[in-house]
Amino acid sequence: AVVPVGLTRYRDKLPELRTYTRDEARTIVNRLETVQKELLDRLGSRFVWPADEFYVTAELPFPSRAGYEDMQQFENGVGMAREFITNFNRRRSRLKGLDTSRRVLFLTGESAFPFLTREIMPYVTQHLRLKAELSPVKNRFWGNSVTVSGLLTGQDLLRRARARVSDIDTVVLPPNCLNHDDLFLDNMSLTQFSTALDRRVVVGQYQFADTLREVYS
Repeated sequence: AVVPVGLTRYRDKLPELRTYTRDEARTIVNRLETVQKELLDRLGSRFVWPADEFYVTAELPFPSRAGYEDMQQFENGVGMAREFITNFNRRRSRLKGLDTSRRVLFLTGESAFPFLTREIMPYVTQHLRLKAELSPVKNRFWGNSVTVSGLLTGQDLLRRARARVSDIDTVVLPPNCLNHDDLFLDNMSLTQFSTALDRRVVVGQYQFADTLREVYS
C-alpha cells in the first residue's frame, strides 16, 4: 500500500514536511497504475496500490472493484471507497418504505466528503427523497491535514453535530471512528457523546444501505 504521510499538528522540532498537491498526487497515481500493469503481466497480480486518499487528492475516479483484486490492503485505506460505492449501488434498489420525514445528519471525514457527495447522496436525497445532510468534520484534535474519518475524535464530531442539532433527529457517525469498547480516540465514550448531544446517535455501517434502513425505518 502506498499511503500519503499523515501529518498532525504535533510536529515541534521535527523536519518540515507537507501534504501532496493535486498534480503531485496525479503523478503518483499515474506512475503506480503503470507499475500495476507491468506487475500484473509478470506476476499475475497488481501487487501495489495507491491509497484512496491519493485518488481524492488527485481528483481522479477510483479504479473498478476488480482493480483491487481481493482487497489485500483494505485496512490501509486501499479500496474502501470503491467497496463502499459498489455495495451501495448493488443494494440501493431494495430500499423501500423509508420514513421521509426524519431529519438525519451524516458525519464524515473531509477526504470522504467529495466522493460521498458525488456518488451516494444524489440517490439518497433525490431518488429516495430522504431528509439527509452530509457534513464534513474538521479534525481540530490532530490538525486540518488529517482528513480521514477513522481519526476523528469524539470532541470534534460532537462540535459539528451540536452546530446542527436544532435541525436534526438523528446523527450518524462514521463506521470506523470507535474502537471495540465504543471509545473515540480521545477516550470519549459513545454514551457520553449521545448524552451530550441529546439526540439519537447511530454508528454507521460499511453497508450504507443497511445504515439507511436502520435510521429511516
